[in-house]
Amino acid sequence: MKVALSLLICFLLLLPASAQQASTFTAHFQAGAPVTKDANVQVTLTFRLYNSTGDNVRGATVKLIPPYASIPVYATFSEVAVAPGESIVLTQSVTVPQREFARWQTSGPKLALEYYNADGQKVGRLISAKAVAGAL
Repeated sequence: MKVALSLLICFLLLLPASAQQASTFTAHFQAGAPVTKDANVQVTLTFRLYNSTGDNVRGATVKLIPPYASIPVYATFSEVAVAPGESIVLTQSVTVPQREFARWQTSGPKLALEYYNADGQKVGRLISAKAVAGAL
């Protein structure tokens, strides 16, 4: 997974600036009251995913991913649809290690988005969610 992530980052760095701007997804998140259970935290996460691309995203998969490939994905949102210039709210209760939840307080959780564009090409994006106060 580290190799795949490195290759994705290299690929994104090689794209022209205009192509990178045209392919922007961003996310904000809020965490509900955490409940500690042993070395884990159970929390309800709410994300607002923004589509600033020209792609009409349908049937997408959004995954809440761990920092290391050896750890299973924390949560999966299936059949996600978000039109260009629009946003969607995703909510799910998750259980994560306490250290991961603590990391989110400073750097936010990471999301992996996968979908097929209008040309039938598989598109994958890594998104760092940012914490927000108030309504999403």
